[in-house]
Amino acid sequence: MQRIIVKNFGPLKDIDLEIKDYMVFLGPQASGKSTLAKLIYFGKDLQSIIFRFFSYFELQTESEFNLDGLFNYIRRELFSVIEKNNSHFEIEFYFEEKTYIKIFSNFEKEVTEIDNLSKKILEKLITDVKEFYSFSEPSDKVTFEILHEKINSKNIIKHLQLIFGDYKRVYFLPDNRSFYNINSYIPVNGPIFFEDINESIDSKFKKEITKNRKNFEKGFEGFEYIVKNRSNSFSKKELELCKYFEKKILKGKYISGQNDKIILENDIIIDLVSSSSGQKESIWLLVFLYDKIFLNRKNNFVIIEEPEAHLFPEAQKDITYLISLLANQEGNQVIITTHSHYILGALNILINAYRIGQTNPEEVEKIVPRELWVNKDRIFAGFLENGIIKNIYDDEAEMIKIQQLNAVAGEINKDFDRLLDLEFANENV
Repeated sequence: MQRIIVKNFGPLKDIDLEIKDYMVFLGPQASGKSTLAKLIYFGKDLQSIIFRFFSYFELQTESEFNLDGLFNYIRRELFSVIEKNNSHFEIEFYFEEKTYIKIFSNFEKEVTEIDNLSKKILEKLITDVKEFYSFSEPSDKVTFEILHEKINSKNIIKHLQLIFGDYKRVYFLPDNRSFYNINSYIPVNGPIFFEDINESIDSKFKKEITKNRKNFEKGFEGFEYIVKNRSNSFSKKELELCKYFEKKILKGKYISGQNDKIILENDIIIDLVSSSSGQKESIWLLVFLYDKIFLNRKNNFVIIEEPEAHLFPEAQKDITYLISLLANQEGNQVIITTHSHYILGALNILINAYRIGQTNPEEVEKIVPRELWVNKDRIFAGFLENGIIKNIYDDEAEMIKIQQLNAVAGEINKDFDRLLDLEFANENV
């Protein structure tokens, strides 16, 4: 998805936004950051949502398996991700050039509209899938093998890519990541497409972490061994950077197992459940980031809510550097929602490192490793307020403006000054 338009949906009043490689949404509570992020997540995930509609053909009636049935399914999936609370709204997702899907309400009913080329592609796929199942025995069950056969024989993914472009794995990391011990969650099996219908964002993230954490049974050293044996394109420098950031952020080393543990810098071992809120919050983010940086490096679309949660300012900078390392892998796109000027300040360092590094690379690399530099052309930073989003990247200064956050500090200072004035006035009486 290359562009999203939203009108009168939840707190969002008038949004028209190009989807760039690295995006930061800033704004007060209830300003619409999460709403916009979830809508973008849904738009990016539409390809696998439509694939699931075809995959669950056997669970549908003949009357449901048509274009209208598909549109109903898309709307149900959308409103399971994010609650609608407007009687009149408009959401448009734009993909390759003139291809789009538009979901809107005309007061009487909800409507889904699609461009003519995409409509023809989807209608052909519906016909093809019906033909495929007509040759199946009634006792046949929908299995991964049958679905793979169907994919290969009918080229469903290839046809969907004509609408949506190349597929990206889509992830949403919710703001509450303190899962403590997550042994009870079952790992995802099979391709990324095969997820449970209406599975929550939270549940998907927990499954993803459960799948990844097994790589840390021997800590980061064990993970490093796995990387070196499974990947031919890993960077030793990136491994060293991640090991360095893990130690700084966690103030120790993470070990997964029956009971997840952290080995502190003084060699004291504590269960994760007894660790600090910052350690609990950041550990699963680190596990996720390391998997995507080293083992599943390409074509990820990742949305991270409030990566600064429960973290000291220095750790907020470090986690931003790690997220930027992820964003710099081939084909990756990242969106962050945040309230933190430390996150923005860290990004400004990386943007300036890239800019200055074009003429003085060796000296800049002594301060900031080249792998973390961020090209300003890939960045969008927006401030959400009153239902609209304003670009807060200053092209002249070549950095993200943080006046909105500084204004809050100004209000705090103003109240402090007024109290001091009152104190001194009373002393002079």
